[in-house]
Amino acid sequence: MARSGIQYQDVQQAIDTLLGRGDSPSVQRIREVLGTGSFTTISEHFRQWRLEREQNRDVPAPKGVPESVVSAASELWKDAMDAAHDALRHYREEADRKVEAAQLEASEADQRAANAEQRESALAEHLRHTETRVEALSRDLAASQARVRSSMPSSSANNRPNGRRAWLRKSSAMKPPKIG
Repeated sequence: MARSGIQYQDVQQAIDTLLGRGDSPSVQRIREVLGTGSFTTISEHFRQWRLEREQNRDVPAPKGVPESVVSAASELWKDAMDAAHDALRHYREEADRKVEAAQLEASEADQRAANAEQRESALAEHLRHTETRVEALSRDLAASQARVRSSMPSSSANNRPNGRRAWLRKSSAMKPPKIG
């Protein structure tokens, strides 16, 4: 029984397979795809394929995809995009709500900060006023103590029990100075 050899169409299909994979065709690679064939036969068919390719370079490519397929694919693409937009709408709305809530929270925080600054300013003013008043009262107290010391009897009289008691009765009868 005679063997049927490798035909030109077999080599052409092997080349298309290699090109489809992104491999450049060679005699060895064509033989690997076919699984059989002599290098001489494969080389002759491969040479013929290259010649035909060179001759057909100026021939325009066959018309693209039929219009009905393009139309169906376009419609399918539009439907897919619409479905994707619908699916994402929920996430966009949720993100918008979160942004709005964060902006409201930030606004409230700004208002609380402004209120705290006003309170701090009022408390600082009150503290300054209180410190001024404390200083005035301290001066008045120091002056009063100086007057009391200057009006006290001499130290020998203070050592006598009756002299000191008499002085205390006399000073307690005096009215304290009016402050403020």
